[in-house]
Amino acid sequence: MAFKKIKEAESVYQDYFESEYNTKISELIDEINNLEYNLEWPEDKKDYYLWRTKLAKIFQYFTSNCEIDYDYQEPENRAPNKLSYSISYEYNGIPKEHSLAQSVTKYGPILCGKGVCKGFSMAFIDIAAKIGIRCELVEGVHNSYGHGWVVVNDPIDGLTKHIDVYSGITKKGTVNQWDYFMLTTEELLELPNDNYSNFEESLQVAKNRLSGFNPISRTDGQRIKNR
Repeated sequence: MAFKKIKEAESVYQDYFESEYNTKISELIDEINNLEYNLEWPEDKKDYYLWRTKLAKIFQYFTSNCEIDYDYQEPENRAPNKLSYSISYEYNGIPKEHSLAQSVTKYGPILCGKGVCKGFSMAFIDIAAKIGIRCELVEGVHNSYGHGWVVVNDPIDGLTKHIDVYSGITKKGTVNQWDYFMLTTEELLELPNDNYSNFEESLQVAKNRLSGFNPISRTDGQRIKNR
C-alpha cells in the first residue's frame, strides 16, 4: 500500500483511536525522555549514545510487545473481526473499505499488538517524532514481497541508517533481532538471509526529507536545522 493510502487509512482511524493511542505510548515516551547518560560513555559522544539508545528503546518496544499480523498478509484469511480491537465493518461507523487497513497504520501495532511492515514503520516514525527524532519511511521489496521500513540520519558518520522493525519482530527474543537495527545501505544489502531491492528511489526521497535537520534534536522535541 502506498504511503498516501496509509495516511488516508490513518485519517479514518484518528478520530476514533488517537486519544487511546497517545495514552498507550505515553509510558514509553516518558521512559525514553527520562533516560540518563551512562557514566561509561565517552564525554564527546554521550549525546550520540543517548540518541541511539532512544531509538533502540523504540525498536525493542516493538520486538518485545508486537506480533506480525499474518491474517492481514493472507487475503483469504482476512475477515472483519480478525484485526482485533473488536473492530468490524460496522464499528463506530468506520467505512468498510478502511476497517481492514488497521494493521498498516500506526494504531494496529500499538492498540492491538499486531501489524505489518508499514504499520510498524509508521508507529516507529510517530513515536520517534514525539521525542524529537526525525525518521522517514522507505518502501521497496524484501524477499520478493512489498515491504516498508524506517531510515534515519546518523549524526556520527552522516550516513542514512536502516531500521526494519518488521524483520526484527520475526527474530524477536533472539540476538538476531538487532541485525535489522541501524544498518548502512551496504550492510542491509549484505544480510545473508534477506534480499532487499527496488528501494533506491524511495530511499532518495527519504534522504531529501531528512536533509537539513540535525539528527540529535533538542530535548523539547523541536528539530534543529544544521547551521
